[in-house]
Amino acid sequence: MIKKWYKLVVKSYIPIIGFGVPTIHHKWMTMINNYYDFKRQRRKVEMNRIIITTDVHGQYTNDNFSSGSKANYGLAILSSEINKLRDENTIVIDNGDFFQGSPLMTHYFKYHQFDNPAIKALNYINYDYYNFGNHDFNYGKDELVNFIDHIDAKLINQNISIDNYIPPLTIHTFNDGMKVAIIGITTDFVKVWEQDSNLAGITINDSYQVLKEKIKEARDANVDLVIGVYHGGVEKDLETGTTYTSTSGENQGYKFCEDLDLDILFTGHEHREFVVNINDIVVTQSANKAQSMIVLEFDQQQINSPQLIKASSLDSVDEGLNKLFSDEIKIVNEWLDQPICKVDGGDYLVKDPYLARIYKHPLFSFINQVIMDLTDADLSSCGLSVDATGFETQITVRNVLATFPFSNTLQVYVTNGKVLKAYLEQAMTFFVEGNGTIAINDTKINPKNELYNYEMVDGINYTADISKPFGERIISMTKDGQAIKDTDIFTIALTNYRASGTGGYGMIKDMKFKKELPLDFTDMFIDYLIDKQVINVIDNDNIFLTIGGNNEESN
Repeated sequence: MIKKWYKLVVKSYIPIIGFGVPTIHHKWMTMINNYYDFKRQRRKVEMNRIIITTDVHGQYTNDNFSSGSKANYGLAILSSEINKLRDENTIVIDNGDFFQGSPLMTHYFKYHQFDNPAIKALNYINYDYYNFGNHDFNYGKDELVNFIDHIDAKLINQNISIDNYIPPLTIHTFNDGMKVAIIGITTDFVKVWEQDSNLAGITINDSYQVLKEKIKEARDANVDLVIGVYHGGVEKDLETGTTYTSTSGENQGYKFCEDLDLDILFTGHEHREFVVNINDIVVTQSANKAQSMIVLEFDQQQINSPQLIKASSLDSVDEGLNKLFSDEIKIVNEWLDQPICKVDGGDYLVKDPYLARIYKHPLFSFINQVIMDLTDADLSSCGLSVDATGFETQITVRNVLATFPFSNTLQVYVTNGKVLKAYLEQAMTFFVEGNGTIAINDTKINPKNELYNYEMVDGINYTADISKPFGERIISMTKDGQAIKDTDIFTIALTNYRASGTGGYGMIKDMKFKKELPLDFTDMFIDYLIDKQVINVIDNDNIFLTIGGNNEESN
């Protein structure tokens, strides 16, 4: 077993490549590191190394699909560094969400015109181990099984069974004899978000209980290190330990560290970057779209400080990986640049994601207008991803996919005025009053930007007084000029993601499910625009944010 004092070293000094180096140092730490460097040199033994990526989301090349230009992120950039670092003492792990989220993969799953790029990329990098991410289930069991069957990496997930199969616990033995248990775990919320049809034959087991059992199994096997690879995040502030997200179970990393006997916890899912120590456990996360990766080195005596390596800090690109997808990228770019519809009256580009929420951007009205047409619902609610680009006057497929990067379906619910008000109250928690003006609530954008959880409803008019406490802000709701009563009944269209109650919208459980449109919303949106050719958007000025009843901010 590695001596427990090593964790003090990690806690005191954490280098982050691309971020600069924190200034907290201890003289004894330098002496200890020098001593063990000397011992390693005498033994002629290299350090063991783990390289881990997470949430790549189909970003295998360094192509920016939103702009059509080259990017300073992508697996092709990280691959060059992986090649430099890799030796016989190195293993490479991916922590899930590898094959959903880019136009390249959207095109593949829509048309199957070329071989699965995710399989090609994972095998090109020669990953050793793979853990499931929540988006890996978006295309159903058959696509997932095909992916698993054709990748060279070994599956390490322990809490999700496919056709009643879960692989045995992975214990990797390094050349120096170190035995390391690698336990893959995925957030329980897969079963909350995902469509039932996509989970046929798949069972999602409780991540906390499974991790607890597997840690015991690993300790009983006398391993030197127990490592959790968790496709989930950390539910508490990393510095204070105070809860900043819902404790519903989506993210449980902090709880794992408080309760369980781990040595290292690699996290993901939140698209954040950090290297910290929680309860003497090394905890890390790297960013999405291959913007960064974690490198951790260790031997029998100690664990070195993890490195967070940012793609933007690297100066070389693996052109072999780019070349591997040159034909596919050409096909995808031609598809993305197809014009599908014109907007009458100018573009609907999002210039500032924050102001787009405070002053309702007409893009929200545009989307809700389409959703109500598609679903015949009385009301429609929509949010937007943080990086949503919006639409140019001539809308292309590229515009649409950059605005809707994730797969969703549309569902229609029956609600009453009372539940609708509770729904709008949750949306209003995104705003605070500051110096007589309305601003975005900092807890909604730090440490993770959750603007995608802000919903705007069309089909009614509503007014909120931001000076009032949370839960008491909606002061007026009307439809067709009439005040909405608690007992009034409406149908409302939501995405399946929002209908899960995620983001604090638990009141949706009090709505009654009516129907679902089983097709992917993005596909329906594109087909709708193609059919219209020219669309006239009704810019619905229906949301009013006030301070003390004064209309200082209006949408």
